[in-house]
Amino acid sequence: MMRRLIRAELKKLKRQTMVLVGYLSILFSFIITFVQQMQIKAGAPEWEGFAEMFFYNNAMLFLPFTVSLIGGYMIDQEYAKDTLKNLLVIPVRWQDAVKAKVAVLFLLTVRIALFETALLLAAGIMLKNRPAVLIMAGECMKAFAYNICITLGILPVILWFGKSGGKYIWGSILSMLLGISGVFVVNGRAVNWHPVTVCFSFLSDVYGEKTAMGYLESGVAIFLYGLLCVLVYRIRYCRGNKTVISK
Repeated sequence: MMRRLIRAELKKLKRQTMVLVGYLSILFSFIITFVQQMQIKAGAPEWEGFAEMFFYNNAMLFLPFTVSLIGGYMIDQEYAKDTLKNLLVIPVRWQDAVKAKVAVLFLLTVRIALFETALLLAAGIMLKNRPAVLIMAGECMKAFAYNICITLGILPVILWFGKSGGKYIWGSILSMLLGISGVFVVNGRAVNWHPVTVCFSFLSDVYGEKTAMGYLESGVAIFLYGLLCVLVYRIRYCRGNKTVISK
């Protein structure tokens, strides 16, 4: 049943132009990063520094907002288009439909990571100071981990506002503010607990706390954000009337 729900959600996703926002935001981040690096390195930027700044810009400025926007939109459309009533006449629970939407959202972030990888490889062709192919491949793999961790960190916001009857845009704005606030904690101890920078200790070559305690704190924080997602899901979608829009 869950596989069929996920396939159905993937088909819906193909028809939603909102998905283009995710790809366009990453492309815009790539352009901004390229301009930044050209200015910093006086016309000869290094690929590894480019990749690090690209991930940083995505995490702080673009991914939290766009992922929250798309995820909230996916849930909200069931209310806006009044399709929830269709679930009452088929053997599908609304809670399972939400789980399928969350799974598809993570799959979408993986697709976006593939797009990021393609852009980074393109940058490797354009830039002269690039490392060996294996190093480039290893750096590109970080895109998948960054996207999954950031999505997990802001998923409670998506789940909460997605059921608020057209107010998912406020969740997107809150997620954007969370991303921007990461700028102020990225060099401190709070970097291991912030929903957007929680994975920096593991993945970033510049930011995060590269100690056993730093890794432990980040691991615990990721686990706690997972629990928070479950808690918000149960509060918003498993209590009372499952098909009533929150005011």
